[in-house]
Amino acid sequence: MSNQDQGYLFVYLGTSKSGRVDVAKKVGEKLGLTKIVKYATRGHKPGDVAGVSQHFISEQEFHDRKSAGDFVDVTQNDKGEFYGVTRDQIDTALANGRSAYLTIPNPMDALPSIYKGRMVRIFVFSNRDEYQELLTQTGSSEQEVSQKLVHYDKKMQFKDSCDLIFENDNLEATISRAEAALAAYIKP
Repeated sequence: MSNQDQGYLFVYLGTSKSGRVDVAKKVGEKLGLTKIVKYATRGHKPGDVAGVSQHFISEQEFHDRKSAGDFVDVTQNDKGEFYGVTRDQIDTALANGRSAYLTIPNPMDALPSIYKGRMVRIFVFSNRDEYQELLTQTGSSEQEVSQKLVHYDKKMQFKDSCDLIFENDNLEATISRAEAALAAYIKP
C-alpha cells in the first residue's frame, strides 16, 4: 500500500457536524500532512483565519478564476457556496513524496482521475438521529431540521464511493482510527 516516490492526497468529505474538519486537522498534525487551503466564496466564521482556514474570495472572483481555468476542480455546498483548488496547490503539497489533506463539503469530480492511485477519499459521518437531536437542541426550526436532514441523506449517498469510512461517535477514537488507516498508506 505504501507509495514512497509519490505522496497521497487524502480528501475528507462527509455529513455536516460530523467532525470531519477536526478529524482531518488532528490526523494531519499527527502524521505531518500538508493542509491544502481551498478557495471559498463563503463568509468568515468565528475563528476563521484568511489563508489558513480558507482563501476567501468573492463569488465573482471565483467564477472569473474558474472561467480562466485556475481551478483544477470545484464543488458547491448545500448553501450554494463554491469551493475550489488549484493544481499548483496540490502538486506543491505533494512534492518530494509528501502527503497532504483537503476537506470539502461535496465530492470533486476531476481529482480522482488526475490523482489516480494517489488519492484516498475519506468519509466521516455522524449518526442521523444524533444529528437531528443536535439540530433541535441548537434551536433549528422544524423546517430547517427537515431541510438539513435531506442534505444529510444526500451526503450519505457519497459514502460508498469513498475508500475509508468513519462514523464519528467519539472524536478521539475516530481520530485514532483515521490516523492508523492513513499511516498504513504513507509509512513503508
